[in-house]
Amino acid sequence: MRILMCPSQERSMHRVVPTDPCPQLNCPESEQIALSSRCCKVCRGHDFCSEGHGCMEHSDCMNLEAGDCCVCKDGFRPLRDDNAYCEGTT
Repeated sequence: MRILMCPSQERSMHRVVPTDPCPQLNCPESEQIALSSRCCKVCRGHDFCSEGHGCMEHSDCMNLEAGDCCVCKDGFRPLRDDNAYCEGTT
């Protein structure tokens, strides 16, 4: 049985006993990146936004190298530090 130590959302480590192996990646090993927020590697250019995000109506999800973030649409300003909620500037 394989036990992995993975970071939790509370920024502490917890033990994980995977029930499924990591998915097979369709990119060369040189393009695979290990992220501190995941137990399994991902391919460089992975679409994190497609996994679900918290960006609301006037905010767009933007993929980054190691995750995603919300960005307010043109003409809107953030209501919170994470840019998930944005309001019109007029």
